Amino acid sequence: MNAAPRSGRRGFTAGGVRAIPGVGACRARRRQRTNPVFSDGLIFPALALACLGWVVPRLLAAFWPEGVRPLILLSLTATAILFLLSSAVFVGLYLAGGVPLSALFNAGIAPFVLHFGRLGLVSALFWAPMTILSVAGLPKYWVTERW
Repeated sequence: MNAAPRSGRRGFTAGGVRAIPGVGACRARRRQRTNPVFSDGLIFPALALACLGWVVPRLLAAFWPEGVRPLILLSLTATAILFLLSSAVFVGLYLAGGVPLSALFNAGIAPFVLHFGRLGLVSALFWAPMTILSVAGLPKYWVTERW
């Protein structure tokens, strides 16, 4: 038997507080400290990808011709390189987490490429803004061409 008197509305007690099973467990979980491995596993790779988003276009610009069309091609090339690098970072995170390489290829090559390709696309949230800012700042270093 439920000791708390119930009002006319379903799911509410007489005090007006909704009786939700398991709420105490949710509050107890919220009070726990964040696992340091969680922050190490997400923050540092995100920072590394953001830094790569800045560095890759700058490194490419050292060898790239100046001009508007080459700048567009540089940004597309940097995007492709960063996509591959970020996919490789996620493969490395899986391997560092203890997942054997053979387990990654159990389903075949196509699911492997699709899974890590999707992760590479999602990681564009980290490196794409930095890439855009880096590429946008390149024309101020041009010597022979003008914007």
